Amino acid sequence: MKILLISNLCPPDYEGGFELAAFRSAQALRKRGHEVDIVTSQYRKTYLGERTDPDWVHRIFEVVAHREGWNNAGNFLEGKSQQAFSLWNLPREFPLRFKNLRNLAETMTLGPKNQAKLDKFLDNKQYDVAYVFGLHLIGTSVIHAARNKGIPVVYHLGDEWLAGYTRPGRLKRTLLKLLVGRSFQSEVSIPFDRVVLISRLLEEMFLSKGFAPNSLRVIPRGVEFELGTDITRERREPPTFFIGSRLAHFKGIPQAIQAAKLLDEEDPDKQWQMRIAGGGDTNVVEEYHQMVRDLNLGHRIEFLGRIDRSEVLGHMRSATAVLSPIIYDEPLGNSNLEALGSGTPLIGARAGAMPEIIENEVSGLMYDRQDVPALVTCMKRVMNDKDLAQRLAEGGLERVRKVFSMDATMSAIEGVFDDAIHNRPFK
Repeated sequence: MKILLISNLCPPDYEGGFELAAFRSAQALRKRGHEVDIVTSQYRKTYLGERTDPDWVHRIFEVVAHREGWNNAGNFLEGKSQQAFSLWNLPREFPLRFKNLRNLAETMTLGPKNQAKLDKFLDNKQYDVAYVFGLHLIGTSVIHAARNKGIPVVYHLGDEWLAGYTRPGRLKRTLLKLLVGRSFQSEVSIPFDRVVLISRLLEEMFLSKGFAPNSLRVIPRGVEFELGTDITRERREPPTFFIGSRLAHFKGIPQAIQAAKLLDEEDPDKQWQMRIAGGGDTNVVEEYHQMVRDLNLGHRIEFLGRIDRSEVLGHMRSATAVLSPIIYDEPLGNSNLEALGSGTPLIGARAGAMPEIIENEVSGLMYDRQDVPALVTCMKRVMNDKDLAQRLAEGGLERVRKVFSMDATMSAIEGVFDDAIHNRPFK
């Protein structure tokens, strides 16, 4: 097949796991003999790394300049994907809502411009299928260019952004019509007839927004690297708990720091460490550093900053356990799958799609989200019981083999492509 993959960003200039997943999916499809082109955004001014791409990555789109509202919307989620109304939160919520509206308007204005860029790119080109990942920085209007060329479109979505963006509430819809009326209509008029989602949880979210059941199908992400089957390998000493995540409140970083404080107070002489890798908003990152200083945890917690994925996987392999202390309904989480594939026990909050990822006590340990003492209990169990740690690591690897292998994911996606090309409905 000749496949056009559309992603708002592409490594090495990227922000989240779904952009990494887009690139890895393209690599996997090329290995399976398909011709794949990625069409993505130009390098952003904020990206300071090396700018090199294979010849099948084409950087043509513009991207929105502001994302504060979307990024920070999780700061006050308090364990849910929807912000509940609260008088206490109004002073903080209004600025967030304003920024979010500004970002949506900016994206909707930019969408038709990027559609024109894709129209030009597609001149004298033909693809069998368009494979679409994130659109939140470039706008959904770009899809009109593919559809106008008669190219069937398959979406593979890793969050609920598209559902809320194209199905906004009544007030937001009214305001956007006033601000960017023509662009708004272009952005929300895309027919979404083949949407692949990464979890059942995400499917429920899309159904709640009015998407037709026969337009949705669940195919999770896949682990593409060689599995860490050598689970009895030597681990880092002293025992180390690793977190690889965007540094944001909704990722539960404060809860992990609080857990470290409780564990330190219980036995100050016990040797262990916590290492946290990832980047984020400068103010939020400094808040976490200050929190560690205030709690006198500098000897326990080390911030590694944003590091390469190969380094992240190395830290996962050497860790005693990987922590996923999320407090919001995360649709899947690539780092969770990578932990299982690394052959390292995963300790995750019972939130979002975590019950779809691991079976408690078999392929990982779960605790109720934001229950810091329960997280501490899980950490102590894995650190002090090597038989348990080995059993969980083995269960995690088996879970990846059965459900989260890249080979299984790509085979399922190829089936969806074939159905789309021949205009067959989802099974």
